[in-house]
Amino acid sequence: MTGDASSSPASGGELARFAGDFLDEAAEHLATMEHLLVGIDPAAPDSDAINAIFRAVHSIKGASGMFGFADIAAIAHELETLLDSVRRGDIALDAGLVDAMLHGTDAVRARIGQRAHGGASPEDPAEVCERLRRATGGRASGPPRGAAPAAVRVLEVEYRAQAIDADALRELLAQLGELGTVELVPGAADASMRTLRLSTDTHQDVVRTLFEFVMDAGDVHIRETAAVAPAPNPPLARSVPSAAQESIRVGVAKVDRLINQVGELVISQAMLAQRIAELDPVEHLPLLQQLADLQRNTRGLQDSVMSIRMLPMATVFARFPRLVRDLSAKLGKEARVEIEGETTELDKGLIEKIVDPLVHLVRNAVDHGIEPVAERVAQGKPRAGLIRIAARHQGGNILIEVSDDGRGLCRDTIVAKARERGIAVSDGAKDREVWSLIFEPGFSTADVITDVSGRGVGLDVVKGNVASLGGSILLDSVRGAGTSVGIRLPLTLAIMDGLAVAVADERYIVPLAGIIESRQVRPSELRTIVGHGLVMEVRDEFVPVVRLSTLFGVPSSAGRDATKCDMVVLVETEGTRLALAVEDLLGQSQVVVKSLDANYRRVPGIAGATIMSDGSVACILDLAAIARRTRLEGGPRSLQ
Repeated sequence: MTGDASSSPASGGELARFAGDFLDEAAEHLATMEHLLVGIDPAAPDSDAINAIFRAVHSIKGASGMFGFADIAAIAHELETLLDSVRRGDIALDAGLVDAMLHGTDAVRARIGQRAHGGASPEDPAEVCERLRRATGGRASGPPRGAAPAAVRVLEVEYRAQAIDADALRELLAQLGELGTVELVPGAADASMRTLRLSTDTHQDVVRTLFEFVMDAGDVHIRETAAVAPAPNPPLARSVPSAAQESIRVGVAKVDRLINQVGELVISQAMLAQRIAELDPVEHLPLLQQLADLQRNTRGLQDSVMSIRMLPMATVFARFPRLVRDLSAKLGKEARVEIEGETTELDKGLIEKIVDPLVHLVRNAVDHGIEPVAERVAQGKPRAGLIRIAARHQGGNILIEVSDDGRGLCRDTIVAKARERGIAVSDGAKDREVWSLIFEPGFSTADVITDVSGRGVGLDVVKGNVASLGGSILLDSVRGAGTSVGIRLPLTLAIMDGLAVAVADERYIVPLAGIIESRQVRPSELRTIVGHGLVMEVRDEFVPVVRLSTLFGVPSSAGRDATKCDMVVLVETEGTRLALAVEDLLGQSQVVVKSLDANYRRVPGIAGATIMSDGSVACILDLAAIARRTRLEGGPRSLQ
């Protein structure tokens, strides 16, 4: 066996520069393979799924060999051999073969991850290959029975380097890798020319068409150096349509810079609009009309740029069928996964940070929610439990739900555990108040500590991570019917809708997603409770009043009575309602979020800042942090 984790991609020439792209694309192929393997029925395998898996592993094999990753190519070759035997009918697909192929994909993923990020050396590829060979029962893979041997051509392609840009060449190399094995041939006589050697069963006219799609015919020369049994009627239509470049890879840093520049443009446009609004509308009508066009185009540009960072939730959801399959088998349970809303899009930065919370929720659903098979059958439920993962847009947010049809939460058990830990719980507490206890640090109802659960960590981390993203958690459960956990998140952290409020000479932005209502306050609605301070009665519920002037140490307007307030913004976050006492409402607007951490320092209770249309700076409230401080201290306190 040749090649190990230290193998390096081919150097000298364009191929080495695309090794990083190969690692990204190989990871995408692996995700496709895993998704199809987990969903396949071994008793009645779908031939289209088998062929799709075969194409994915073939692409990995061809490209890894081209870049000098011999270890990855060797594992991919054994996977390809096994799949070829299955699709020809030499070997019947069963759960053991699926497990072996999943192990092979894990091995390739580990070696890709080791190259991309370093870390411990993965499993020896020779051992992985031997396991895959054993899975075939020792039966070698040959050509299909009764079929003629496939044509083998070795084509040498010489092309002018200056005739094609880097992006087009990367796409072209990927397409050639689909057709066969590509090798770099060093030492061309003409320094401006590059030479590739392609071993393929595809007719050279197809290869020529691919090259001439991206460069002039005079800049490419192809000659056949070996051929066996040429195949008639070359499949031209199979390869040529894929030559169109449908996408390009752009670094995240470049996209972020573009988003920041567009954000500055939005701020400049808003400041310009405020200045022009002071002019006589009749005398300056053409100018106002041009400004309206600028505002419309700026908003369109902003939406278009923001969409670049949006990724489908499928990039997150694809891992859960495998997770549920492995975990349920480990726990001796049966479970299946239903996924909805895979095309729902979320900002890339949020997607990366929501993965761990969702993994915690799915693991808890399998471990705590889904009952063992015997228990489910005794209750008249299907043998296999259902884990449902869904995403959908809800206003300006995205709602991600993880639900199960398992045993549900037991109120009495949660209350008893809480009281054991010294947490006071009223017998008349609402269900949502009881359910919220499971998110307390260290809280667990598991009787036995395992490597899956029982240590009381996980859900408190979920709550903290979601809150840090400006989101909230909703939980509902019915005993014997299951549990549903919803995570509501903003679509992006770069731009948000908010309500501007005034406190003396300061202005704050209240995230619109957390606002229930804004209203004047009647004196009869206010109460002062010992140990809790000022509260407001809202529909038979007492809500703590948080005076922002007290919270941030801002001098309030003269004559303000500390036991009174005239106007509040009622908000809800993490299951807690607060009444934010303010002095004036300045209107709703969309703001560009600026990080305080990067530009100043972290400020308790503040999630970020924005530049207003008049050039002043307004702080964006961190509602979750304010709610946590209020619960912790029994009432509003200064954060200074």
